[in-house]
Amino acid sequence: LAGYEARFGEKPATMIFADEDEAFAKMRAGFKPDVMGPCYYEFPRWREAGLLKPIDTARLKNWTKISPTLRNLPGISAGPGKVWFVPHYWGNTSLTIRTDLAPEYAKSQSWDILFDPKYKGRVSVMDGVDDTVPFIARMIGVNAYTMNDADWTRVQGKLRELVGQLRFVSSDATALAQGLASGELVAAMSWRNTFAALNRENKPVAYLTPPGGIFTYVCGLVMHKDPKNEEKAPCFARSLCRHARDATESRHSCEMVCSRYRFRPMDLQVTMRRFPSRSSERRWLERNHRRVAARRRTVCLCQDAGVMPLPNKI
Repeated sequence: LAGYEARFGEKPATMIFADEDEAFAKMRAGFKPDVMGPCYYEFPRWREAGLLKPIDTARLKNWTKISPTLRNLPGISAGPGKVWFVPHYWGNTSLTIRTDLAPEYAKSQSWDILFDPKYKGRVSVMDGVDDTVPFIARMIGVNAYTMNDADWTRVQGKLRELVGQLRFVSSDATALAQGLASGELVAAMSWRNTFAALNRENKPVAYLTPPGGIFTYVCGLVMHKDPKNEEKAPCFARSLCRHARDATESRHSCEMVCSRYRFRPMDLQVTMRRFPSRSSERRWLERNHRRVAARRRTVCLCQDAGVMPLPNKI
């Protein structure tokens, strides 16, 4: 936020909500923040409720440096030169597993470990419906974002089945990492930062990449329809989406900035040697090395957390 602070001589006032539902309810009740930070799946609800105002991309210095894949996400355009949503960062949701305790799943890369009776009471999922419901729906072939009543009934049944398998439900990265490190958990639904934390400690873990792929989320910035200061709001967005990004933050959080210029060419042989021979990252590179070599700018290496393919679609 250095650009914002340099221009206005102050830090922005911030407020953190428990989740996007709380933020939505407060805005509908009259709360008017200037800039909000929802994820991509959420902002259409805010737009349809009449809470948002388009952002002029001409006022975003680094707009053209955002990956075209993310800059052209369906639904974010508000007409020529304007957008409803400015992508800020993206990351993944999958399962982190203990490879020594569940070697068969390290090999198969399957999410079915959540329902395996052998590991009953030793698995965990996240407490956000935006993570767990689409995840479980995907396992039974349902798209949670387009499902009908019959689909939802099927998903509810699978969720009830899941409850009996769980050790606990939590999105606390520390609790998940501690559970996996101690062996209390064999598998936990997590963002990639949980895997990264354990990998830095040389724990025997893997971040599963099943045949159908993992979930990718994109979060960003939107502007309230009635900003208190229409000059400060885009400046705040511009400052957050600057091209230069603290490499330490990206390395440890493993949520990658949306600038396409972060994805520098990789020496694949050097990269592969950084991972154990049987690790999921090493296997991913071995399977996909030709595609990676041909499209190097669409793949980045997050230190401690493996290879993160930039999504072709969300």
